[in-house]
Amino acid sequence: MQMQELFDKMVEGLNKQKAISTRPATWDEDVLMCAYRAENGNRCAVGMLIPDDLYVPELEGRPAASSEIFDVLGIDYDQEFEFKCFLNDAQTMLHDNFQEQGWSQIEWEENVHLCAQRFKLVNPLTKENTNADT
Repeated sequence: MQMQELFDKMVEGLNKQKAISTRPATWDEDVLMCAYRAENGNRCAVGMLIPDDLYVPELEGRPAASSEIFDVLGIDYDQEFEFKCFLNDAQTMLHDNFQEQGWSQIEWEENVHLCAQRFKLVNPLTKENTNADT
């Protein structure tokens, strides 16, 4: 999969869900952690990319750019560094930043634009080509 295809899928899924995905931490049930899959069915940005038949709870807690996540996504782990940065940054900008403050559609849409700009992608919400080279 190409970065644009992954970005489109993350943005489309989170835009429909309009909420973050959390689950209780294993060490303290009062602490909520970001989750690829929450008990209520919500997914995080990278969780939107994980096929149902390949999701296992053991993925929880693994970094977005880990070899385990890349394997599940069917992506070669030896991808260039920018691809790993993209998964980590998209996860943070589109999902994790909203864990403490809660979901804000306006701020989330701004983050979609910034993420698209950073990685020179088309913004799926506006169809704006943010690639400064074109």
